Amino acid sequence: MITKVKCIICDTVVNLDSKSLEAKRIKNHPIRTFMCDDCKAKLDKPKPNKQ
Repeated sequence: MITKVKCIICDTVVNLDSKSLEAKRIKNHPIRTFMCDDCKAKLDKPKPNKQ
């Protein structure tokens, strides 16, 4: 089965396998949010220091 989730930043719909750990976490804790891989990558980049 497939679980559809929406990214909270870009509103992209992503299909997750229902048996995956991430899908189970979202299903059991509805307050938990989901971010797609592109948005995670953007937020994980460190900002350059201005000096």
